[in-house]
Order: sequence, then C-alpha cells, then structure tokens
Amino acid sequence: MGVVTAVGCSPGEQATSPRIPGTWESRGDAPFSRHAHSGAPTDGRLLVMGDRRGVLIGEHDTPEGVAQKTIHIFGTEFDFTSDIPVEVSSGELVRVIFTNDGRVDHDITFANAGVYLRAAPGETVETLATFEDPEIYFCSIGGHAEAGMVGGLVVDGEEPDEQEVGPGEGETQMWWFTPSERTWEEAPSLPHAYDHVTMVSVGGDVYSIGGYTGNIGTSRPDVYVLTAGAAEWERRADLPVPRGGMAGASDGERIFVAGGRSESEGTPSSRNLFVYDPATDTWDSSGPDMPTGRDHISGVFLGGTFWVIAGRGDGRRVSSTPVTEGFDIGSSTWLVGAPPPIPTSAHGLDVIDDRIVLFGGEGPTSTVAGAVGREFEVYPKTFLYDPRADSWSRTSNALIGVHHPAFGVVDGVLYTVGGGIVSGVSSTTAVQSFRIDI
Repeated sequence: MGVVTAVGCSPGEQATSPRIPGTWESRGDAPFSRHAHSGAPTDGRLLVMGDRRGVLIGEHDTPEGVAQKTIHIFGTEFDFTSDIPVEVSSGELVRVIFTNDGRVDHDITFANAGVYLRAAPGETVETLATFEDPEIYFCSIGGHAEAGMVGGLVVDGEEPDEQEVGPGEGETQMWWFTPSERTWEEAPSLPHAYDHVTMVSVGGDVYSIGGYTGNIGTSRPDVYVLTAGAAEWERRADLPVPRGGMAGASDGERIFVAGGRSESEGTPSSRNLFVYDPATDTWDSSGPDMPTGRDHISGVFLGGTFWVIAGRGDGRRVSSTPVTEGFDIGSSTWLVGAPPPIPTSAHGLDVIDDRIVLFGGEGPTSTVAGAVGREFEVYPKTFLYDPRADSWSRTSNALIGVHHPAFGVVDGVLYTVGGGIVSGVSSTTAVQSFRIDI
C-alpha cells in the first residue's frame, strides 16, 4: 500500500486529497460530565460509560501583572512536595512554578481555578494565577493521583475539604442515548470503577473489555457482556493479560483487540493482538503482533480488515504515532497503509459509507501560540480514510475538539459524547454528530 507524501502541510500534518463535504451538528448535552469515555452502538442506541472522575476545566486565561506571591511545587513518583506551605490569599496574583523531579511525565491540575501545568522529566514550567477558594490539586495523568500525587491548596487559612482520589470499588455509571429522540436513560452499571475500557458491540450485545481501575499498573483483565434486554452485566472469560487503552472492533462474530498498556508509566506500549469468540467464551492470542505498539487507540472493522490507526507510541506522554495498520483476516497478516494526517491519540474512529472517520484526539501542538502550560493540543480536525485507495481526505472540523470521547455510528450518523476539551483530565457535556454529505 502506498504512502501519502506531505506537501505544504502544517507541522506534523500529512498531505490529503481534496476535501469531502461533511456536516457536524450540536446534539445538546449529556446529563453528566466525564473524561475517558467509552461507547458502543446497538439497536439504534448508543451505550455510553464514563470514567471514575470528570473535571470540568477550560483554558486558563493568564492574568497580567506582578505576582504578589510564588509557590513552587515539585513532583516525583508519586508525590508532591513544596519548600513552603502551599497557601495563598484569595484574589492575590500568584506565580505557580512546577518542577518535575521524577522519571516520567507529571502535571499539576487545579481544576476549580482552571490551572494546568505539565512537565517532562527534569522540566520546570510556570504560570500566573489567582485562587478564590481552597481546593485539592492533583496530577491528572492516569493513575498518578491514585498513587499519591494529591495536595491541598490553602486559601485565607482555610483548608480544602478532604477528598479521596483512588480507584474505588464502586460502580461505573452507564447511560443509553437514543439519537432519534435525543433522550437519555440510565443503563445497568458495571460492577467496578473503570476507565479506558474497550467497548465493542456484537449482534446486539455489548462487551466491556479491560480498563484501568487506579493507576496503569492496576489494569484489569475483566470482560463483561450486557446482552440485549438484560438488566445487569455478566462476567465472561478474562483477557489473556490485564490491559487498558486498547483498540477493539468486531467482524460480526468475533472481537479483535490490540495494543494498550498494562505496566507502569514509561514502558513500551503493547503490540499484542487478541481475538475473542463469544460463542465459546475463549480468547486466542496466537495471531501476529501489531507492527507498532500503541495505546490510547481506536480500531474499526472494514473490508475484512481490523484497522488500528494512530495512538500513543511511547507508552507515557502525549506524543502520538501517526501510523495506519490493519490486520487482514483472510491472510492473517498486518497491512501498512498511508499514515493519518495528524499525530493523534485518544481519538475517535468509526466507519461511514465504507470510509473510516478519524476525529479529535490530542497530540503535540502544531501552533506557536498553544495553551498556556501545555505542549499539546486537542484537535477539532476530521479526516476520512479510504482503504481501497489508501488515501486520506479532509472534511469539516468538529464544533468542539475532544479527546477520550464516547462515540458510535447509529443509522449512518456518527455521534460523539463528552470527552476532554484540553490536554489532560478535563471534560465536557457536549454531544455532537457528523455525517458525510455525498
């Protein structure tokens, strides 16, 4: 298969063939706000799940002026420390400095104040901010808060309310969204607290596969199925290994999952391919590994091939790997297609009219004036991939760029629910739809 050559593109973006008309529309708001959604369509509805924590955080508008106070916070595996108490006065202009003394990426998030700083190992970043109320600050990278990267900001002598940040043993809320009526109703909850789950529908049944329950090192091999009309989820055979952030899709009979991660930050992303047979409740791990290990990925089944496109390639930071790889069922081999136009991860991927729709996700910033404190951005761009021609086409931008959304195609229309609107943990209630206008 050929490779598209980049000509006259913005940084990190491959050349595409002519634009194909498409329309994005707002479909209102979901009755919840979550980050790291999963979703699967079945019987004219979209089953949507949310993760353990959603943080409504927007872009931080940096105030101007001379800081009245400086707080310097250091991050390591897995703790926050400071030379002086993390205490400020309400409304005063504060210089916030964050130094990563650890071996992996960390960030510091003040969700209520909308402040977010991310740093690579050995890096120091800073911003100006004001705080009105005491709050818990934390590292939003998967599992780091659960592992201990949590602190308290004291404002006017008042400490924040105690807040446990941990994996928990509770349930994961689920909802049914019916696009034709724009209605929401609660669905049976998963019997554990998960995020970064892979959800796949097969013949009216929806499967929940793997996911994180705390930090990435505590991924689960759990597999559940919600059969059509059932009132609760049923346990099925475990994945061969614990895994979260995988790509998954079905050929109508079997489920294919690939990639993901199950080890601590900094280890390589997985290349494994696993195939599940619902009829026998068994997993087959004998297939060839995916050429490029990736996590935070999506997969689709089209034309006899399980396609896995883009994703994170180094296992720890939002530096995405723009590759297109597909497992051909007939030959049991992996194909390599034209790379996606942008290096994205935690994106959406589905099929409309024999074309693969790639939208959203997050990756390295391609603009000089990026968000304050971030080297990454969330993409509103949408592209279409035609495997038969091995070519990518540009289409309309989404109304809101999101990463980690729930999504699925119902009656030829792609619906996307929630997700993050800035790099790191954030969330929105927005529901959007996309259709191809040809």
